[in-house]
Formats: sequence, structure tokens, C-alpha cells
Amino acid sequence: MSPDRRHDWPALKRALARLHAEARPFLGRALLIGGGACLFYRARLSSVGDPDFRIPATEPAAESLWLSKDLDFTGVFSGDAMDLIPQFIARDAMGREFLEVEGVRLGFAQVGLVLDPERAMETARTGEFEWNSRWVQFLVADPVTLYPEIRATIGRLFAGDCV
Repeated sequence: MSPDRRHDWPALKRALARLHAEARPFLGRALLIGGGACLFYRARLSSVGDPDFRIPATEPAAESLWLSKDLDFTGVFSGDAMDLIPQFIARDAMGREFLEVEGVRLGFAQVGLVLDPERAMETARTGEFEWNSRWVQFLVADPVTLYPEIRATIGRLFAGDCV
């Protein structure tokens, strides 16, 4: 994975704001998971400044592996997403299609290492942030569902099971 695919929360917010403006039906069906969801919660924790609920410490090596290369979603198959938001279809050098918004690739997972997509949808929260004087809303996995998946992902990455 090249470093140019790593994104911070402002880049992901820009992509989510564009999806909110142009593709609300997609955001109504797709549940944000993975590093993008973690960055959302980190931003929320940072803005509150609660001394009892601090951002958990994570090793930089672990963060560099998963936080965050794209916006990952569950609840929608990639083919269905391409039908819902064809304006964001891009092609790589081999001609393979993928979705990209504001320079951020969209990823799709139907199962996780420990995440149950149906349960994740049942416990989903509405994430929101202000962008250009308007509120952007999207579905995001709740932290209790998200945390075990991230820990399992980090464990698997450090065990050498995936690249």
C-alpha cells in the first residue's frame, strides 16, 4: 500500500460531504466501518476533551497499517454502490473499476474478522459533522461493534496473515 493512499480525517470529511451532497441514498444504506469510522470517533473524542474518555493509545506501527487508507463500508455490495453512485467510478491502470470520491477510494466489506454486518446495522449510529455551514450525516458502526474488529485486524496484520 503506497503512502499516498493514507488519509486523515479532513480528507475523509471532504469525501463524506461530497457523498452527502450528491448521493444521500447511498449514505442511507452504507455503514461506515474501519479506519474511517475510527477517525470519526477520534475527532469526536478530541473535540469533547473529556479527561475520563481519552483517545486510546495505539502503537504507530499498528496505525500505519489500518488508519486510514479509504472509506470502508458494509451494508452495500460494491456493484450496487457503482449503480447508486456511477459519477464516482474510476479506473486503475489495468482498467479495473473502483469508486473514488475527492481522491479517497471507497471500500466494501460484507463480512469482517469478527464484525457481523447485520448486527452492526442494528446498532449503527448517525454520525454527523458540520461542513460549509451544513450538517453532513452518515451511518457509522457504533464503537462497541467497531473496537473488536479493529483489534482483530491489528492482531492479524501483526501476525503476518495479510498485507
